[in-house]
Amino acid sequence: MSDAHQPPRSDNAPRPAGDAKAFALALLSGGLMALAYPKFGIGAIAWVALVPWLWVVFTAPRRTALLASWLMGLAFFGGVLYWISLFGRGVLGLLLVVALGLAEGLAVLLAAATVRLARPRPGWPRILLAAAAWVAWEWVRSVGRFGFPWAMAGHSQLGFEALRQVAAYAGVPGISFLVVLVNAALADVIAQRPAWRRGVARIAAVVLIVAAAAVLGRAHVGAVKRHLASVRGHAAPLRVAIVQTSVTGPLIPEVLAEPWRPGDTERELAAYERLTREAAAHHPRLIVWPESAVPGDLGYDADVQERVAALAREADAWLLVGGPHLGERGRSLNSAFLVDPSGRLRGRYDKVQLVPFGEYVPGRSWLPLLRYFTVREDDAQPGSGFHLLQMDGVAVGTAICFESTFPHVARALARQGAQLLVVITNDAWFNRTAAPEQHLEIGAFRAVEQGATVVRAAATGISCFITPWGQVGRRVGLYEEGILVADVFPAPAPTPYRRLGPVLPQACLALAGVWIVAALWRRRRRAVRSE
Repeated sequence: MSDAHQPPRSDNAPRPAGDAKAFALALLSGGLMALAYPKFGIGAIAWVALVPWLWVVFTAPRRTALLASWLMGLAFFGGVLYWISLFGRGVLGLLLVVALGLAEGLAVLLAAATVRLARPRPGWPRILLAAAAWVAWEWVRSVGRFGFPWAMAGHSQLGFEALRQVAAYAGVPGISFLVVLVNAALADVIAQRPAWRRGVARIAAVVLIVAAAAVLGRAHVGAVKRHLASVRGHAAPLRVAIVQTSVTGPLIPEVLAEPWRPGDTERELAAYERLTREAAAHHPRLIVWPESAVPGDLGYDADVQERVAALAREADAWLLVGGPHLGERGRSLNSAFLVDPSGRLRGRYDKVQLVPFGEYVPGRSWLPLLRYFTVREDDAQPGSGFHLLQMDGVAVGTAICFESTFPHVARALARQGAQLLVVITNDAWFNRTAAPEQHLEIGAFRAVEQGATVVRAAATGISCFITPWGQVGRRVGLYEEGILVADVFPAPAPTPYRRLGPVLPQACLALAGVWIVAALWRRRRRAVRSE
């Protein structure tokens, strides 16, 4: 029952046993939710994982519910993002996990605070508001310069083909909404045990909503496949090759790179040359190297420039390669270079969405303890904006590493006319943790949202092709060497999300705000009447 329908109680009253139960249930929810993501990847558990936490939000005293929610966020994000400990030394690594878990967990706390402030009636109002509040604050934590769109609830459902198509209509937040809706309906029934029959009817209705979304998703897959079939009738495919060497050199901008040693440049270029020649035997029109693959500035380093140009001529193919570039302000840019079959440099894209504390450190001079963490000594420079690279009449939209986690990056490129989306990344700094798989799964939703094929080239894995309906094809795994070749059609299928963008989370945020204002206004009116 909501606060408005419960006997008055004091949040200041000591409730050690009740608090301990609430905290234990919240931690249970966080742990269960973490199981829905790699390394474990049990996506189905997400549909019930939030029930214990939501029951606490619905029934516990306010302060207990809010603190329990923060603990739930800590357990959830700490469990998924455990790999952030790589950037600390010893116990500092554990402190980083806790700090990031608490920071991202604020979204969970704010979702709970929204429900408690709005005081919705039990039943549909409470169920809908819980789902809307989660989606609203999940979206807020994922946008902006410091946004971190990792471990959104919808990401857990990539393995379910029909359900992941919801992203083509409402983005990943649409899937998150369905997941939390089911959890909220179950928690609402448990919180209202005397009225369980009516609650069961609501659960049935929610299940029908999810089933309808799955049917819509299945129809979308069929529509995309029919679109591609119609393209095949009058257009030739574009043969693309991906090269993965698993060689990592010191010019890689990731913070765990080792210092240069004699022969590193030759070793790295030789590996890419060898595999590029192997890929060229399949006669691709485009060969993609990962982020930071070129051990030198392709814009200024004449020796490296000539070797890459000669390789493009020998392969008779376009090369899209990642490498550093010296910016106008003397700071390095993380770039993608496009070289045509004659060896000429035809375009460059500079990474715009940089990694906070990875590629730049905000407030560096105010952080004296920074030397105890593994971070860059200087800040990278962001690119000036998202733009396409043109090859043979095909517009290529390129996202570099962290950018593939942001829906707005792929959408900006698609709305400019990108016919093919390419992600180049270097996940070497993640080592053999679950992070590379998590990164891949997040990026796969960009294909669904934009209805476009995604070509993913990773320095140490995981490289793959992703279909416009989000199916991850054959891959080169972590720390494996190999090439992948596929014929793709650079003709994206139209999607509502490309046109509308994040309308759902914005609407959820507005709904939550209106609901809270209305609740506070009603409370104020009652207070005035009682005077």
